[in-house]
Amino acid sequence: SSMRHDKTIHANRMHRLVAGSPHGEESPLQAKTKRIVTGPFANCFIGCCLVMNTLSTFLQLQLLGKIADESLGLKTVAGSQSVLADVIRTADFVFGTIFLLDLLLQVYVF
Repeated sequence: SSMRHDKTIHANRMHRLVAGSPHGEESPLQAKTKRIVTGPFANCFIGCCLVMNTLSTFLQLQLLGKIADESLGLKTVAGSQSVLADVIRTADFVFGTIFLLDLLLQVYVF
């Protein structure tokens, strides 16, 4: 019984630490996360990721254009398109993960 009571107290403390109080007050973790997410470094980082993601999309469109040209017999492309396609696919995954994490953190703190 005492062990169950201790677990309940610990669970309640962890809930307050992560979720805040039921009266709408921020938890310490929310306050710290909010400072980080709304800080200048995070804003600059997300902005740079947006620019790099735009450049990655531009490269992907260029690659698709070259592939279309080659399939129509307009131009032959020498080089490693599969390597560039793998790099673009990886960049899409990385940027998608960063943007998802940013969204989840924004929802958590606001």
